[in-house]
Amino acid sequence: MVDRTISYSSRGPLALRNGGRAVPCPPSRGKAASWLERPDKVGEVYGSSLMYRVYIIQSERNGSYYVGYSEDVVRRLEQHNAGKVKATRYRKPYRLVYQETYLTETEARQREYYIKSQKSKKFIEGLIGKGNRGL
Repeated sequence: MVDRTISYSSRGPLALRNGGRAVPCPPSRGKAASWLERPDKVGEVYGSSLMYRVYIIQSERNGSYYVGYSEDVVRRLEQHNAGKVKATRYRKPYRLVYQETYLTETEARQREYYIKSQKSKKFIEGLIGKGNRGL
């Protein structure tokens, strides 16, 4: 039997898990996706690209850190290194040193804001150190 569950977030149905693989929800024959009933408990998405990540990158030029969030960290890092992000344009190249994963954009944004509000290189290096212990 194939495991088929619909996953939700605050924005509605996200994906259909089919055998452990996240795929887009099927078309709804002219109806908006919101016609689907939400189950009592909100579903979970595992291994989906629809997760948000808070990331910390470090400049290889001067060692400074930048904190951000994105759905696609690899693409975002490429944008930083290509000079397409105004805030990091003059300190490239960057390397990814830390990331955390969240189910919703709101959670990721709140965590990014919290890390930035600490205004502390020591705090960021503490996160990086804790994140790398298990490797």
